[in-house]
Amino acid sequence: MASSQPSTSTPRRVISQADWDARMDQVKISKRDLNRIVLDYLIVEGYQSAAESFAEEAASDLPTNAAQQVEGSSIELRSQIREAAEQGDIQMAIELCNDFNPEILDSRPDLHFHLLVQSLIELIRDGRTTEGLEFARRELAPRAERNEAFLKELEDVMCLLVYGAASSAGAGKDKGKTGPKQSSNIDAPPSLLKLLSPQQRIMTASELNDALSSSLSLGGSHGETMLASLIRLCSYGENVLQKQGVEFPRMKVPRSEVSRMPCFREMNMYTQLKSQLVAFVE
Repeated sequence: MASSQPSTSTPRRVISQADWDARMDQVKISKRDLNRIVLDYLIVEGYQSAAESFAEEAASDLPTNAAQQVEGSSIELRSQIREAAEQGDIQMAIELCNDFNPEILDSRPDLHFHLLVQSLIELIRDGRTTEGLEFARRELAPRAERNEAFLKELEDVMCLLVYGAASSAGAGKDKGKTGPKQSSNIDAPPSLLKLLSPQQRIMTASELNDALSSSLSLGGSHGETMLASLIRLCSYGENVLQKQGVEFPRMKVPRSEVSRMPCFREMNMYTQLKSQLVAFVE
């Protein structure tokens, strides 16, 4: 009987880091295209003063309607809505969103649910667990009953609420009223405590801003920046190469940040974009 030897699969082609960098350096990007990407990022992400300054100073290398794009993008109101969400004032964010366009939340049940979940998280953060329990029963439970994905999200937050209630009871501070923030005293697993992190607020605020941008036909059908779209395209190209057995230096972009401003050091235009963004975004 012939002895079986372990199969060793080797990539059909290997591209070294030096070769990859040399190829990237050969890619030429026009200043006009680069400026369009930067302006699009500033508009979609809601940097009004930076977008206005950039549109004026780079006017010669931008489309002729760049200033009109900035004026018609409702940056100031979108910034107010996003800031409210990032600061944890979800009710204010919802009210401003409805003033901006009352159809946005009605047409996006996922977004509306995520905002309500964030409201519950903020109640837990404040130690208002009794109020949080009533809020979950009134606003979230009926929605979760009709959507399995919603139910899983709600279960995670309700677990955090249980830990929050136990911590508040132990400290004797759960009065059902606004008081000192208790999030630092909640003894819960890290997987639940991450719901109280600033990143959770930012993720919710970004989802809301994407919806606002999409309603204005900004950022394409997904409401995302050109920069994010480029990263998605690059990620797709990498997957194609990998399936074809090519070994090459991959971008180091965390999965959770693919849809946000990426850190793609392997791309030739990273340094140029970074220098321009730093110059205009305070």
